[in-house]
Amino acid sequence: MPAGQIITVLVTINFNLMWLTLYGLCIRRGFRDQAFGIPLVALCANFAWDVLSSTNGQAMPMPQPIINGIYAIIDLVIIYQVLRFWRSDFPSVTPTQFYLFFAFTVVFTFWLMSAFIQETNDIPTWRVAFIDTFINSALFIAMFYRRPGLEGQSIYIGLCKLWGTGLFMLMLAFAPQLGVADFYWHSGLAAAAAAVDWHLPDGSGVCAARLPAGAAAGHRGLAALLSRQDLQRLRDGLPIRHAQQPHEKIERE
Repeated sequence: MPAGQIITVLVTINFNLMWLTLYGLCIRRGFRDQAFGIPLVALCANFAWDVLSSTNGQAMPMPQPIINGIYAIIDLVIIYQVLRFWRSDFPSVTPTQFYLFFAFTVVFTFWLMSAFIQETNDIPTWRVAFIDTFINSALFIAMFYRRPGLEGQSIYIGLCKLWGTGLFMLMLAFAPQLGVADFYWHSGLAAAAAAVDWHLPDGSGVCAARLPAGAAAGHRGLAALLSRQDLQRLRDGLPIRHAQQPHEKIERE
């Protein structure tokens, strides 16, 4: 077997291990915190891609379609968490509104991905996979800022996401089925996703000391708003009490 194919196999194995670990950590944390660990729209996109890529025999070489089928089954566990704990993220939404929105999102993502694959003749589903990866990375950051604490998240989930995306990008250099144009197109998306992923586990970013929800990245001085006990709980990956917003402190002063 050529060296390039050997490296591709090794990278693919490690990539799948990272994503399986990420899913496992999200599920464990989700049940513990009673909050789902993958953004709703990203989860629907993941589920659609996993099903489409596992049921199309020409999509990817074996055993990746089987592994993608395993991902689809794991997606169902997280979907169960969404249906059970959705009120933690959408307290002002009625059950009817949420379930209609969720059903629409699932159907729409399946239709959109199927249409994209057919329109671009993306039989290996590489293009849609990288678009999905980038969307995941951006929505993880959005969910991180929207929530008042680390419910459903941890630094280890961020590291697995970063490492998995980086390995996916590395695989492009040795994937024989990608042309030069595809290489640069996919590398651009993968690099953007990896750059966004770095925002979570980066020690100089908001994970070093979890800032109040909505705080901009880089405002490390806002960490002073948290007590020493809360900072230690954040470093241990534990949720904290409702964080005090910066404008509230200024008004009292």
